[in-house]
Amino acid sequence: MAEKPQETRFLELEKDNFKKETLFRLKKGWILEFRSGATLFGTKYKILTNHPLEHGIGFRRSEFHLVPWQKASGSADESAFFAPVLLRQAGAFEYYYEDEDSKSQLGHGYFVVDPVLQIAKGVDGLPETLPLDSIVLQTVVTKLLGPLPEWDARLRVARETNYNMLHFTPVQELGDSNSGYALSDQLKVSHKIANSMGDLEKEIQRIYQEYNVLSIVDIVLNHTATSSPWLKDQPQATYNMENSPHLRPAFLLDFVLKQFSEEISEGQLADRGIPRIISEASQLDKIKEILWHEKFPAVKLHEFYLADTHLIVEQFRAKCRDYKDYRKESEGIKDLDFEEPKTWERFGATVDLESARVFFHAPVSADGNNPETDPRIEECTIALKHWIEKKNGERYTTVQSHLSAALNGISGSVWYERMQQDGPHYGAVSREHPLVAPYFHTFEQFSTLEAAEAAMKDSHRGRLIMAHNGWVMSFDPLKNFAASDCNVYLRRELIPWCDNVKLRYGDSPHDCPFLWSRMRDYVTQMCSIFHGLRLDNAHSTPIAVAEYMLDAGRTINPDIYVIAELFTGSEGRDNIFVNRLGITSLIREAGNGQDSHDLGRQIHRYGGDPVGALVQLPRARLRACMAHALLYDQTHDNPSMIKKHSLSDVLPTAAAVSMAFCAAGSTRGYDELVPFAVDIVNEKRLYQKFVDKSAGPGELDIKAGILAARQELNRIHNYLANKGYSQIFVDQMDPDTMAITRHNPTDHSSYICVLRNAFSQPGPDVFKNAPPLRPMEVEGTLEGIVMESLLFITGESSYVENPDFITGLSGHYDLYFERGVSFAKSRFVSVDDWTQKAFHKRKINFKYFPPGSVIILKTTIGFQPAMSLSKINGSLQNNLASTKISELSKNFTVADLNRILFRTNAEEQDDGLGGGVYHIDRIPPLPYCGLQSFQTLLEKIRIHNDLGHPLCENLRAGNWMMDYISGRLRYFENTVALADWLDSVFANVKEMPRYLIPQYFDIVITKVFDTVTHESLDRFGPVVSQGSAFTRLLALGTYQFCGIVLSSKLPLLSPNLTPPVPPVVKRLGSELQFSTAVSLSAGHEHFSVGWARNWGRDTFIALRGLLLLTRQFQDARFIILSYAGCLRHGLIPNLLSEGTGARYNARDAVWFWLYSIQQYVALAPDGQNILKDTVSRMYKTDDAEAATPGKFDEPLHATIQEALLKHCQGLNFRERNAGWNLDREMNWEGFNNSIGVDLATGFVYGGNPNNCGTWMDKMGSSEQAGIKGKPATPRDGSAIEIVALCKSAVDWLSEMYRKGAYPTDRVAWKTSAGQEKVLKFDDWSKLIQQSFEPRFYVGPDDGKSEYIRRDLVNKTPIYKDTYGSFTFWADYQFRPNICIAMVVAPEMFNVKNAWSVLEVIQARLVGPLGMRTLDADDWAYDPNYDNNDQSSNPKRAHGYNYHQGPEWVWLMGYFLRAKLIFAKKQTDPHIMKNTSRYVRSVLSKHWSHMQRSDWKGLPELTNLNGAHCTGSCETQAWSMASIFEAVHCLSEMSADA
Repeated sequence: MAEKPQETRFLELEKDNFKKETLFRLKKGWILEFRSGATLFGTKYKILTNHPLEHGIGFRRSEFHLVPWQKASGSADESAFFAPVLLRQAGAFEYYYEDEDSKSQLGHGYFVVDPVLQIAKGVDGLPETLPLDSIVLQTVVTKLLGPLPEWDARLRVARETNYNMLHFTPVQELGDSNSGYALSDQLKVSHKIANSMGDLEKEIQRIYQEYNVLSIVDIVLNHTATSSPWLKDQPQATYNMENSPHLRPAFLLDFVLKQFSEEISEGQLADRGIPRIISEASQLDKIKEILWHEKFPAVKLHEFYLADTHLIVEQFRAKCRDYKDYRKESEGIKDLDFEEPKTWERFGATVDLESARVFFHAPVSADGNNPETDPRIEECTIALKHWIEKKNGERYTTVQSHLSAALNGISGSVWYERMQQDGPHYGAVSREHPLVAPYFHTFEQFSTLEAAEAAMKDSHRGRLIMAHNGWVMSFDPLKNFAASDCNVYLRRELIPWCDNVKLRYGDSPHDCPFLWSRMRDYVTQMCSIFHGLRLDNAHSTPIAVAEYMLDAGRTINPDIYVIAELFTGSEGRDNIFVNRLGITSLIREAGNGQDSHDLGRQIHRYGGDPVGALVQLPRARLRACMAHALLYDQTHDNPSMIKKHSLSDVLPTAAAVSMAFCAAGSTRGYDELVPFAVDIVNEKRLYQKFVDKSAGPGELDIKAGILAARQELNRIHNYLANKGYSQIFVDQMDPDTMAITRHNPTDHSSYICVLRNAFSQPGPDVFKNAPPLRPMEVEGTLEGIVMESLLFITGESSYVENPDFITGLSGHYDLYFERGVSFAKSRFVSVDDWTQKAFHKRKINFKYFPPGSVIILKTTIGFQPAMSLSKINGSLQNNLASTKISELSKNFTVADLNRILFRTNAEEQDDGLGGGVYHIDRIPPLPYCGLQSFQTLLEKIRIHNDLGHPLCENLRAGNWMMDYISGRLRYFENTVALADWLDSVFANVKEMPRYLIPQYFDIVITKVFDTVTHESLDRFGPVVSQGSAFTRLLALGTYQFCGIVLSSKLPLLSPNLTPPVPPVVKRLGSELQFSTAVSLSAGHEHFSVGWARNWGRDTFIALRGLLLLTRQFQDARFIILSYAGCLRHGLIPNLLSEGTGARYNARDAVWFWLYSIQQYVALAPDGQNILKDTVSRMYKTDDAEAATPGKFDEPLHATIQEALLKHCQGLNFRERNAGWNLDREMNWEGFNNSIGVDLATGFVYGGNPNNCGTWMDKMGSSEQAGIKGKPATPRDGSAIEIVALCKSAVDWLSEMYRKGAYPTDRVAWKTSAGQEKVLKFDDWSKLIQQSFEPRFYVGPDDGKSEYIRRDLVNKTPIYKDTYGSFTFWADYQFRPNICIAMVVAPEMFNVKNAWSVLEVIQARLVGPLGMRTLDADDWAYDPNYDNNDQSSNPKRAHGYNYHQGPEWVWLMGYFLRAKLIFAKKQTDPHIMKNTSRYVRSVLSKHWSHMQRSDWKGLPELTNLNGAHCTGSCETQAWSMASIFEAVHCLSEMSADA
């Protein structure tokens, strides 16, 4: 059996990314891998986490560990680095990352690791993991179980009905109220249950061992019972009048309401229209009237918030008479406010007098004229007095608004408790049921308001007046509603629990050591006994307290299962609690569904992938997720389902929850059809005991309620999770009926549950005449009916409560339940013989399906699909597929891989076979015909399992896509074997049910794509095979651009060429033969085919990155020799057009060609042998007609020498066929070309103002704008990059001569006058070296240079773009071509000057992806290119600004390399390190762009600041090549960085 691959999830970190509301769930044993996102490239930072990194190290929340970086490859870009964490422990963990220099936090987040639960006995009798999604939990109210000896009989029902987890409400000693959540002693077990915690622990262990059932218990951290024996001794643990004096006004209001309630209960207000029994709205209005006009004013609560005006004014006057200078910290104060009262006495608000002096401009020196009565002071005091009176007025209004809110709250409470139809109807106002519930607990009684106020102000007595805990609707769960900045108690917004007081922890254990210690002991004790905890009232528990307690609990039980119910109002807020507390499952309530559709939405929402989902890879991006759900049909603190919906809905809702792919929960009594919610406070009766056969009161058996059906539902739920039925589909068949499918993605069996809800009780007739239901179609073989069940209602309920036991309904219903019933005997469905034998679709008819019905069917995919599945698995598993595809891949050429992986629409159509990209409705055309386009779409679909994507719809509708993928490979001999393999696998995929086709298509395509790309990249050598993900993606550019296009073939090579030579192949099924030598497209899709494909300049700029660094030396060799054969006028073609239609209007292409040869010699094994390779010259002389291959052969070094000779001699020529047919935009003079070498400087020169012979070759074409025939950028004279390329070439040739690889060290020629000239390579180089800086460098004005026209300089320091241009001002235009020169001939530059210019380039020309082609300060600058611009603007019409500002990507690669090259030459080592970081940060944009791009490439250019340019190629050869070269350069220099 193959070993299961390690599950790894990687998380890309981004700058300023703080994810407190984002949830990441992981599993123990997985690896969490941190990686740099694009915004962090180049940032030196470290990652820390509090998850232990070593085995045996305990978790401490505040202890963070440095996660060490590891390197996945030999590359130095950030995509090669990762920081892994092996997840060893369950719980809640944090991570953050900070800048190493500034220590500022760059980002922060959380991740939660699920605990591993185990049942005592698995199939083999040993402990076995219990998946979280297989949990079926039953809640029991512990006090209703009786003493421990009776637990077995009362809990046996859970075991018999296949629950595997029990949830107990608190087991501790309860308070006087007997409420299940009012604990009087957290450290003692209830005396009604057991004698000791030890006895309880034994019982929980017995349940675990004998029942195979886990147990969890509630922990209550937020409050304690008012009868807690320790409360008087430890009042600091509560919110009382001493430590929380801000609650004093609320207490007095509470006392007034208590007195008012007593007056009503004693009948004192009956004569005023308020009787003891409040039953009319008019009585409630009278209550509000008396409270507002009499009771509230009497207590004068506003006085607690106001200031004593007279007292403060006098204090201020005295303060002013001190005439002291202002305190420094008070200077410049712009506002003033009351200070909050410290003692909360009446009129206790104060003002900071020093701040008041500044605010009111009190004098700081005495008035000599009026020393006794300084009028300035009087003026200030009057201003202060008016200010206080205004503030007091504002405070009074605020308090009145609070009291108004309180009055509304009181009114609402009275209405609900005494008058609302579904309220409790308390009856007469009494001591037991006062008008409103009290908010405070006191240990003494007060007869008057004055006595109560005196007690609250007394230190000893006040600490024994304590605030009750309770529930506040819609309150921020992250705030403390008892804190001084909240007014919940004063506004009467609390729904109080009058048997409890709220606990006051403070911020840390230092604030209340007793309470923190006691509760820690309580929690750890429970963790030592139980397998899990339910955090009661979690949303109101201080989050820091819960963190501390759960951390302590996990030291006892590291895999503690934690559940909670949150009422935060948002998923993000929920996630804050889940993240910080490590909550395993959040309680969700199916009963909250408004209808069947809403219930179905919950079933779908809370877990499971869609049926037919694409397979998630073991190594995948970490995705944010929802909290794991524990879905209840009914919780113990909610109304009965019978009351809320109907008796008939009990069974279908239970079935729906059982089919959910999450934990499932229920409450004791639901299955027994108890028609009411158990009162957690007042209920005293016990649960019934389970017996084999019920015989008397207090007993029940499997026939009671829906127990028999529940037994099977729980078994199915557990089975589905354990056996991997992880996919789900919910089909709403009609408003009340849904079909829930749980699907196994491995064997493709399914369990389908059809249920009919009854959200209101149907009439009795419905069971005789059930409403019809449309037939259901399923795919696969019907294996049988697992169960069917219905609760027949036979009459009206006559329920009588038992005085001693909690019992369910009986006597007016019958449970129909059958397990494993045959179709022939089914009450619900019928299936004809044809349907049972059908191959794919099977139709199920519902003959009888009344509300409350449930049927569960099992299907398999059928014999034929099962056989196909077996064959697919056999083909794809155990590395068989990888091995087979790898073997095939070894024989693939670059052209084959271009066809298999990429190939644009134009390239495919060029084959003449009627092909093109595959069409998918409702999405844009695919970029490629090859696998890359399909893989890109599949990766997007996989992220969210978007099975509704048009690609998936296309696959389900037919087999066209599969036929297309394999069919297009059948025309070519090398790819036929792969087509055969694909067809063999696809043949089996086609036999699968249609809904599964996308899943297996994805598996096949991903396997082929991954294997082929792996093999194809491995042949590129360690630079790529061991490179980063970024490196490998860039390297695929070789196959994007290099291929065979019949309309753009390379000229044939000499038949006398020394092998290896490109073989000639025949297209299968035709007589067509062609060479396998690939040509290199300039870019897709503008330059894919025909005359536009092969550009000499573009080819040789891209050659090093796409073919030499990737070690495709023979393909590079063939291209070099093919272009060499077309040399004419000392130039290689600009546009190749197979040589016979070549144009020779590029002055730079020949120099890039020479540079490529130089790089070939340096990188290829025995590379210098290419200099002897045979070149078949198509044009033996400049004026000759094209010759056949082999007619005029010569060694490559002779061709090179001719190119140099022509330049040294100087040449003027006119393009052949000059005129409109050749170039419709060029003027007559533009067809005239010239090249030469200035023997005074060594600079190559050429061109004229009417043509554009460098890469900046935009020719004006708009007559309307007056620019037709005018080149935008002639760059005539000596272009800086050509000068540098020339120097690099002659230096290299000199070296080759010294090594004996080149036959001469000079160029010799005769002038037109017959004079012999000689220029040795070394001398040529020296000429350039000594001439370059004086003529090209423009530094600060020092008045010394004879070559600089200061009147044309608008920026320094720079290097000129050209030297000697006819348009002389163009020399001084600041362009990025400098960077090319710096890379190819760095020795030509003064290091200091070069570095200073690079800094200006960085500041002025660098964009996100590319380089601005012109400085923004230049008059001609226009950064947004639009070739369709029809305006009359001469700067941009018809895209005239192509090279006048738009940002070209290929130049960025040269800039980055130049930065690295010259950083290394600096004396300060920090410069190299900082530059390396900078380069990484720039490259991040390219990495990010390529990940997003459907073309998986880098564009030709962008508009301003990286904006998309519609006229640009989406992927360009030299862009990919130059950025690859930059990444490679960074890796080479990383050791010093």
